[in-house]
Amino acid sequence: MKIKELFITDYKKIYTFTPISEEIYKIIKEYIKKDDNILEFGSSTGHISYQLAKEGYNVTLLDIRPEVIKIAQKYFLKNKVKANFICTDIFNYDGKHTFAWNSGLIQCFEDSMKEELIKKIASISPKMLLFYPDTDNPLKKRGTDIHILPGVGNAKEYSVRNVPQIAKRYFTKIYQGTLDNKKTKVGYNIYFLYTIN
Repeated sequence: MKIKELFITDYKKIYTFTPISEEIYKIIKEYIKKDDNILEFGSSTGHISYQLAKEGYNVTLLDIRPEVIKIAQKYFLKNKVKANFICTDIFNYDGKHTFAWNSGLIQCFEDSMKEELIKKIASISPKMLLFYPDTDNPLKKRGTDIHILPGVGNAKEYSVRNVPQIAKRYFTKIYQGTLDNKKTKVGYNIYFLYTIN
């Protein structure tokens, strides 16, 4: 089954929280404020952003894939939940936000592109929250396909060891954390990095 077909036919599955999305949601809620202008870049269909928007947060979903943005728009509209939707490459985006976050994209870039992504986010928002898997853990099966869009399916994944050092070049305050593996149930660590300018 193609990804697009699954998305169109199974909204319940897409917008249901898993143990890992529940933990990510809790961390995001610790760092956002009600008046933040929140950007989820590489949002896919935005099930966590949907929950935030439902609670009244000002949310923008950004993804390069038109099919996932269309699905999000349709689902949010159907449920009368307000949000902004942008279909573009993050590297071509010049909007301004007070908080930007992503889960599962940074590990799909080599270090030079990780740097470009973090630099770009620093130009968009003074606060950034990234979630990423410990790709150096032998229990984490790394994606291997260089032809798949970063952050999607079996896209090639690289070491995340240098992410905090790269972020230090663009943000003045860096906080690191680890999601509890017993709660996420993924079998390896999920790290998060919160940065402020």
